[in-house]
Amino acid sequence: MRIATDSIYANVLRNLQKNQTELDRLNQQISSGRLFRFPHEEPVKAAQSMQLRTDILRLKKFNDNIGEAKGVLEASDAALSNAVDLLQRAREIAIQGATGTLTESDRSHLALEVEQVLEEMVSAANSEFEGKFIFSGSETLNETFNESPFVVDRVGGHIVKVKYKGDRQDRLRQIAEGKFISASVPGNKVFAGANQSVTMGFTGVTDEELALSSAAGIPSKSRSGYLRLDGTLIYYDVSRDSLRAIADRVNQAGIEVQASVVTLNSTKRLKLETTNPHQMELLDIDTGTATTRVDGLLDDLQIVEGTAYSTADPNQPDNIDPTAIESNVSVFQSLINLRDDLDIRIGLTNPDFVKRYGADTNGDGVGDLAVPPLSAIMKAPLKIGGSSLSNLDAALDNILSSRAVFGARVNRLDAAEGRNTDFENNSTQLLQRVEDLDFAKALTEFQQQQNVQKAALATGARIFSLTLLDFL
Repeated sequence: MRIATDSIYANVLRNLQKNQTELDRLNQQISSGRLFRFPHEEPVKAAQSMQLRTDILRLKKFNDNIGEAKGVLEASDAALSNAVDLLQRAREIAIQGATGTLTESDRSHLALEVEQVLEEMVSAANSEFEGKFIFSGSETLNETFNESPFVVDRVGGHIVKVKYKGDRQDRLRQIAEGKFISASVPGNKVFAGANQSVTMGFTGVTDEELALSSAAGIPSKSRSGYLRLDGTLIYYDVSRDSLRAIADRVNQAGIEVQASVVTLNSTKRLKLETTNPHQMELLDIDTGTATTRVDGLLDDLQIVEGTAYSTADPNQPDNIDPTAIESNVSVFQSLINLRDDLDIRIGLTNPDFVKRYGADTNGDGVGDLAVPPLSAIMKAPLKIGGSSLSNLDAALDNILSSRAVFGARVNRLDAAEGRNTDFENNSTQLLQRVEDLDFAKALTEFQQQQNVQKAALATGARIFSLTLLDFL
């Protein structure tokens, strides 16, 4: 078979180019240390590489979240450590103030020290970490509320009330695939000294089994809707539901709030009480969107004051109706009560002091005289060694429980961080096996390819040197 000279030349050039391409590929591998540059060079290994890199990035992000969460929890623990020291000092003052030999002047000086403890406690509750509030729930920046999650009301320069303006949501961080942990505890839980209870102020219900729409004098702002208690929606329809039915529905909701029907002044009233110390979320929600806040049943029963959250700060939890009977002895309230009991002159400027010691003229369990009778006022110092001390102990126990929770979470974060680091190291090793070059093998192949190229060039040179004159 006759082979044309053009064909021989073309084959030689094609093979030389092929050898050159292979040499270039091996040179790129050796100089970069990588097995491939483009996915089409090693499709299977490229897919493995992309998956491993994604896994490593995700594990790094998880550990970044863990580092942030540990920082917040450690800062929270430091703030609560300060709070524990403050409560211990307040407890010492309460024991000292209960001594019968103290003069009015002595107690007044102790009250001033309690005032300073109270101011420091508010500062601890408003602690920040990296420019974000620690105990504000999921709301960490001050755009949501005016200045800080805990704000104070003052009368005559004295703190008479501390209000929580954060939310009740945990600040969740993802620490592993499908695993989350709370990096905070909302302030309404941490600084709640004891269980909160709220009894409705409306007095028109005489039969707890009667549909609420039939109760005398009940407003008609909402025929049906939802109660939102601590984030859980509970449906009601006043044309069918009685006070007892509402209480049963709350108790079946599986939340840390229990409902009961109590009798006050021959009327039936709904009472809501937490089962663990925290400030309840009490909202009326419409049936349309199940998210819009409205004036509904809680407002009708005078448990909440509707305008307190429908027209004012939407994160305002202190929306209890003034006619409702509330028991909410927070850490701050415990200190306020102790100060007022130590110095009655300060106490008389505080409306809550009047409620505690004023005469109960209507049988609702709350003092309602503008000025309590002298006999009741003189008993205030006697409370120091009793209810004041027990309230401080309850507040101290709650904060110590929160610190225990923080410690357990930090331990869990440490364990998760260790696992993530191990997985990251393993993935990095696998990635090296997939991507990194076997230099010994590559250098051997490069040497072989060089020899092939030299041989091809030598034979090609001899072929290209042939002309017709060689056959004459």
